[in-house]
Amino acid sequence: MTTDLPTVLTVNGLQPQSPAALQRQLLDGVAATNPGYTANLPGSLIEDISSTDVGALVQIDQMRVETVNSLTPRGANAFVLRQLGEMLGVPIGVGSNTSVLVVFTALDASNIALPGFVVGKGFTVSDGNHQYVVQSGGITGADGNTPQLFALASAAGTWAVPPDSVINLVTSQPNNITLSVTNPQAGLPGTDDESETSYRNRVLQANLAASTGMMRFLRTLLGNVSGVQQRLISAIPQDGGGWLVMVGGGDIYQVAYAIYTALFDISTLVGSVINITDITSESPAEVTTDLTHLLSNGDSCQINDVNPNTFDGSFVVMNVINPTSFTIGTTYVGRSVTAASWTTGKIEYTFAAPHGVSVGSMVTFAGFSPSGYNVVNAAVTDVTSTTIKVAVSNPGSSTVLGALQAGVALFDATALTYTSGGVLTPNSRNISASIIDHPDTYVIPYVNPARQVVTMTVTWNTDSPNFVSAAAMAQMAVPALVEYVDNVSVGKPLNKFEMDRVFQNATADILPNEFLSRLVFAVSIDGIGTAVSSGTGLYIGDPQSYFYSEDSGISVVQG
Repeated sequence: MTTDLPTVLTVNGLQPQSPAALQRQLLDGVAATNPGYTANLPGSLIEDISSTDVGALVQIDQMRVETVNSLTPRGANAFVLRQLGEMLGVPIGVGSNTSVLVVFTALDASNIALPGFVVGKGFTVSDGNHQYVVQSGGITGADGNTPQLFALASAAGTWAVPPDSVINLVTSQPNNITLSVTNPQAGLPGTDDESETSYRNRVLQANLAASTGMMRFLRTLLGNVSGVQQRLISAIPQDGGGWLVMVGGGDIYQVAYAIYTALFDISTLVGSVINITDITSESPAEVTTDLTHLLSNGDSCQINDVNPNTFDGSFVVMNVINPTSFTIGTTYVGRSVTAASWTTGKIEYTFAAPHGVSVGSMVTFAGFSPSGYNVVNAAVTDVTSTTIKVAVSNPGSSTVLGALQAGVALFDATALTYTSGGVLTPNSRNISASIIDHPDTYVIPYVNPARQVVTMTVTWNTDSPNFVSAAAMAQMAVPALVEYVDNVSVGKPLNKFEMDRVFQNATADILPNEFLSRLVFAVSIDGIGTAVSSGTGLYIGDPQSYFYSEDSGISVVQG
């Protein structure tokens, strides 16, 4: 039998037909092919069969209604949702390996910066535990450094990649070239296959993209780039005009192409700027920034546009105090040593003329024999106008004298007063890629957000008359809190009230919420204890960074 069931969509969607209507269609269909058929015979078995068939038709009709009404990202089942996504060009995301942005430095045989050295696609580096493969390749510039290159772990999995940990070369290099590598920023841990909830949101966004404007379209295209994490996409309008686009993960050129495709005017793109908020009048001067500076001890940096401009210049980071402050020193050229000797745990280097180095400065000596007199970035413990002492083990008697190769003196700002302004470079957040759309080339800048590690101690207690296992509470709460932290959107704060809810939901089967008598969070961001912002329940982090946590960083204790 065949029948045409009417498909009438109302404001409430497609509605099921009544059993009576389905029975009429069934009987009419049978009678049309079987003249004289009747279902009204007393005690008729035919009546039993028709009633049973009507029950089946009711279920079939309901499935038809549900299928038609699920043709929306909000209500579709998994199969229909994928079909809708494919129609919109939004395939479901697959898990991505851990990735990291690396910078190569090439020096020639004379230890001079070597421009033009090509680091090809497939070049492999390592952090000592895992290997990473460069995906697009690059070339060293005039300073001997490549841009940041996207490298993907060769094995699946998720793990933390601290800054400056990817320093080993696996691929061989020419003997007459010194090649080194590092990662200025922390890498991005890998992800599992995309969840249905996340995919449903992306399909819904893709439906809205064309009708709601450029930024939704941009997020849709960036979300389609393999390796890009949805929570690490943000487009922020800037005061005075322009857009700052933040994207975490994915190949640099694929990300740049998505931005190029989506934006109507790429000239409105701006990069990240680290502004200086204070420089102390002391020795060494301490610099404070509005964003996390991402610098390490010994890094070179540039300060410009300070009022007064006597603070402007090139400096070396002497000591990182916290993520937004550090002390600075100035570099100087070395000079020959006239004598060198060791006594009471220190080498004393003597010069023919005053050297200008102060206690606490960092110095490098080279060219000596025995080699114990050659020190790198050693702290100066004592000085006279013509001598420098550093603490080392006994190197023996010097037989060949060398020179003060390089050094760093503390920047003495005791006679200076900071007024305002100042910009700090470099800023390793900034990424740029050249898009060649023949015959023109366009440079696309965007921001790779930095990582902020969240650790916390959660203290709970109960007035329950029954025993509650502290170990079981921790076992349930820790993964839930990690999942919450690792899903907070880039630049957004942690929310104490949401953390309360996550903890209570995770532990409700062990400890009903009405018996929870205490719940206190002690949160640290990048190792610094962080309280909620005044008058709120928000833990504020760096606006151009994302939060990251691991099970080992969260402690749940009863007390």
